[in-house]
Amino acid sequence: MLQKIRMIESDKKSYVNNKNIHAALDIGNSQISCMIAQGASNNSVQIKVLGFGQHVSIGLTQGKVTDLSKLSDSIAKAVESAERMAGFPIDSVNCNINGGYPSTKLSVNTIKIMSQNIKNEDIIKATKLNKNLSSNNQVLLNRNIVRYLIDNNFEVENPLGLKSNTLTVETNNIFVDKDVLSNLRKTIELCHLSVSNFYITPEVSGISTMLKDER
Repeated sequence: MLQKIRMIESDKKSYVNNKNIHAALDIGNSQISCMIAQGASNNSVQIKVLGFGQHVSIGLTQGKVTDLSKLSDSIAKAVESAERMAGFPIDSVNCNINGGYPSTKLSVNTIKIMSQNIKNEDIIKATKLNKNLSSNNQVLLNRNIVRYLIDNNFEVENPLGLKSNTLTVETNNIFVDKDVLSNLRKTIELCHLSVSNFYITPEVSGISTMLKDER
């Protein structure tokens, strides 16, 4: 019996330390859901659901936190249900944002290439955010590269190492209200959890339902 308990505890530790374990937290105005899953070893699409939990959402109105204590208690109960089903605890989650006045802004930056070939530092320089895009009340949440262009507006998949006089990078920048984001983070941290990434709900819906070409 003792040996069996040790084997169970060993399995739990292996899950906790497994980098392929992911936890998602969906904080809605009416319901909170938590899912713990393990990614497939042979691809980046399939997952195996290990635990799932739900609880009524209390302390959130129109995507804004109205009561830190009540909302954190609702989150904790949803997470605990998922942990109980999975058989091990989690310490970080990926979370969505339903409110926060999200906005997306496209930016296009073009730089001259001083060396013979495009280097990694050139790509970093071209992808730097234009400060004029953001406002005082918003914070950059995510940044996705739409495409790379080299001489004559020729689109390439990866410009690193290519010969070109210019490099153009088009990016899609996602902003949210910094106070809404801060309050959500504080609420989750009250549950002794950290947030690996925040995503706006429309972005998550698109990622989960569309193919790469459709995105």
